Amino acid sequence: MKKCVKIIITSIAILLFFNIVLPSISLAATAYTAIENLNVRSTPSTNKKPIGLVKKGTKLTVTGTSGSWFKIKYNNKPAYVYSKYVKKTTTSSPSFVNVKYEGYGANGVYIRATPNGKHLTTWSKNTPLSVNGQIGNWLRIRYNNGYAYTYKTHVTKAKPTPLYKAYGKGAVDVLDAPNGKKLKTWPEGTSFNVYAQNGNWMVINYGSSYAYTNKGHVTKTAPSLKVLDKGITTVKLNVRSAAKSDATILSTLSKGTTVEIVGSSGSWLKIKYNPGYAYVSKAYVTKLSTNKPKPVPKPTTIEKKVIYQNSPYDLQTAINSQVGRAQTYYNKSNVSFYIIKDALYYDAKSMKWMANDTWNVRSGPGTNYQVLTTLGASKKVDIDNQINGWYKLKNFYPTTINASTEEIEKYLNPNNYSTNDFQFLKLSSPSYASSSEINEKILKGKGILEGKADSFIKAAELYHINELYLIAHALLETGQGTSNLATGKLKINPNTGKLSTNGSGISVYNMYGIHAFDGTAEKSGAEYAYSINSKNGKERWDTPEKAIINGAKWIADGYINAGQDTLYKMRWDPNPTKPYSHQYATDIAWAVKQTSKIKSMYDLLSNYSITFEIPKYK
Repeated sequence: MKKCVKIIITSIAILLFFNIVLPSISLAATAYTAIENLNVRSTPSTNKKPIGLVKKGTKLTVTGTSGSWFKIKYNNKPAYVYSKYVKKTTTSSPSFVNVKYEGYGANGVYIRATPNGKHLTTWSKNTPLSVNGQIGNWLRIRYNNGYAYTYKTHVTKAKPTPLYKAYGKGAVDVLDAPNGKKLKTWPEGTSFNVYAQNGNWMVINYGSSYAYTNKGHVTKTAPSLKVLDKGITTVKLNVRSAAKSDATILSTLSKGTTVEIVGSSGSWLKIKYNPGYAYVSKAYVTKLSTNKPKPVPKPTTIEKKVIYQNSPYDLQTAINSQVGRAQTYYNKSNVSFYIIKDALYYDAKSMKWMANDTWNVRSGPGTNYQVLTTLGASKKVDIDNQINGWYKLKNFYPTTINASTEEIEKYLNPNNYSTNDFQFLKLSSPSYASSSEINEKILKGKGILEGKADSFIKAAELYHINELYLIAHALLETGQGTSNLATGKLKINPNTGKLSTNGSGISVYNMYGIHAFDGTAEKSGAEYAYSINSKNGKERWDTPEKAIINGAKWIADGYINAGQDTLYKMRWDPNPTKPYSHQYATDIAWAVKQTSKIKSMYDLLSNYSITFEIPKYK
């Protein structure tokens, strides 16, 4: 009887517990998950029928508690579930992913200090930016001297189209970033494209990339000043960006250069310069209108400079670093070839002696003799006789052999040459020869290259490379401007990016033989010319001018601006700490053989600047 009473009392207590409505406590909305199929009720008790059911695994948002009940939203209305069958949802923060690429503003780019953090600024659509990581949907980007974040939908990899074409309003200072390092000063009236504006700063094109200039330097109005007179420079004359002596020097005009005058400002003349305008001192220009009767003789101005570069190595160390690497052409005289007896076996089938592995071939019967070349495994040879365990080879004619120490010294030692030797011509220094003289004396009759001096000069200015060296390179690779690869006769199928087989497609040009590999020169050279920035075709070499200017960047980046800016340094780059350093050729005479063409061009000109840089060993 007592046992029955206890059971009844316990049952009543449980019912009371579930039916008593306790006061509600509000909570910040928190994510939970149902761990069983669970009844949903309109009140925190079981005395009313369920109004619904949530299945196991359903995500719930808990907004409050009432005793052992959780208050939730159910069909956009408050409801209750028993807390025993619900657990708090654990979420993990997204991890950092190391991604890197150059992007652009897809729309307004909201820049924040942290993912979803404090707003720092907003960049315009098309603004270039560098992505340097990703956390969830947030991209980490370069910002000032550190990093910031923007939402991934604000960034696109597609290169933007310009907003409009603009012109320099006065001299244009081109910077690498807002308030950043000055890259160049363009003359007044220079044309360029504007891609975006952020406050007072405009994003503009600069070569194949982007840069910044202040909006005060930009106008949409094209310059149209009338030429008032012409004049001739009486001395070598600096061209400046503004009418003052401390303005940026844009270039230097040779004595006797004709200029077109469009105005004046005090002691300065405003002249047409490239696509815009610049200034020269009035004192050193004779106007043709005041001296028409007298013809001006053609001046001859040659500016020569020789500089010496100290090497950290002595001459013998430099020579030793080339032994076994520098080669010379074998002339089939005064050279004998020996190989150790153990290297060969007699092949009865071919009736020849055959190498059982790769072995050194030396100049005499012993390991103390110079290694001239190697004989590869399974290569067949004839032998003449045997001396002290060494075979003397006969009818063995390699194209090249390793140069001797004496031969290397002859070509590597700069003291064996005059300071005027063109293997020391500093190829990172333009010649400043005039466009008219280059066209008339060098490029006339040179096929597609005729009349293209301005393009070579522009390439020289952009990429700090000697324009006559570029011309010599182009004339050699294009067969004096007549090859199919240079004249646009090769066309690319735009759907495949491959050489067209039916004569239709986009014409491309390759003036320096870049990627024109032996055996597939036309195909590989044309397809490379098309593939440059193939997504939008902006830099594709589809005109002769683009091929000349943008192809020069490839040459400059590969050697000239990598520190090897003389033919001597291209060939030797003597550095015993880097036994396989960056050398353009293995032939010991390569640098000397390249000089005649460039020298012959300088010999044709009457006005130029030339700099020789000669290494000085310890």
